Amino acid sequence: MYRLLLVDDEMEIRNGLSRYFPWHELGFEIAHVCEDGKRALHYIEANPVDVVLCDIRMPVMSGIELAKWIHENRLKIKVVFLSGYRDFEYAKQAIIYNVKNYIVKPTKYSELYEVFFALKIELDTDSQPLKTGQSET
Repeated sequence: MYRLLLVDDEMEIRNGLSRYFPWHELGFEIAHVCEDGKRALHYIEANPVDVVLCDIRMPVMSGIELAKWIHENRLKIKVVFLSGYRDFEYAKQAIIYNVKNYIVKPTKYSELYEVFFALKIELDTDSQPLKTGQSET
């Protein structure tokens, strides 16, 4: 199971996603839930996480700032934004910080499922040992 950190300042979103989406079916487990980027940063510093699903605009520390911190510290954490904003500036920053996907709220179940299905395949591929191409003699 891949460890997922869910970060959103809206309690309804956090509760809904953590309780009612079939994460286990896709190979993910909710490692923790945070209401802002700063708490998420502290959690990441102390605990292993494979993926962060976070809102962009939050009090204390935004999702953009969290993605920037993850990127600058070269952590192998995949970031997916979930936001109510279709702002192109956010999308540009997401690209700069290597964010894997940008889902606009309200999201459809099928879109969230497809994004995380593809992310699971990418994580599986990333975790396979590299083949050296050496032949046996």
